[in-house]
Amino acid sequence: MLEDRVRHRFLLNAELHHAVANQLSAPLAEASERLTGCLLGGRKILCYGSGTGSSNAQYMATLLVNRHERDRPGLPAMALAAEPCSMNATASDYGFDEVLTRQIRTFGQPGDILVLFTTSRSGLNIEAVMHSVRDRQMEALILDDEDTTRFAGWLGESDLEIAVPVSNAASCHELHLSMIHCLCDLIDLQLFGEEL
Repeated sequence: MLEDRVRHRFLLNAELHHAVANQLSAPLAEASERLTGCLLGGRKILCYGSGTGSSNAQYMATLLVNRHERDRPGLPAMALAAEPCSMNATASDYGFDEVLTRQIRTFGQPGDILVLFTTSRSGLNIEAVMHSVRDRQMEALILDDEDTTRFAGWLGESDLEIAVPVSNAASCHELHLSMIHCLCDLIDLQLFGEEL
């Protein structure tokens, strides 16, 4: 029975990935072009995830700085709010909403891109985050779940939101992981060409 449950979970995940492959291919290609352009312009990628998305943000920054599937120079990226001491001090002194916005204002530079992993379950202060992005003349790439209404009215012309058509947190997390792999692969391809 337990083995059947495992097989069922894997098959559901495979079916979900197959179902969304066409839907996500064009926006992911566009996102990869924007991220590559950011890097070619001498700028950096800042990653942040609310809730369980924080592990995705740290993972993406790690793949960019270290490597994805090939040896190559490190790419300028960092995960925001990943260091507990700074997070706790900021939250204690200014409130939890300031943890991310203060880091955006501190590390963000014009032309940088904030990659934001979020779901409708997160308590993210969208207004404050997007104001910080605008103040620093940055762009935002938002990887979201199916509830895209939260960002309505806050996205600028240069921002891009890619929503996965699920509300289940585990499925959303798994799709975001696959999206990270696609983005890193496409960035490497555009910067360094086909692997020999």
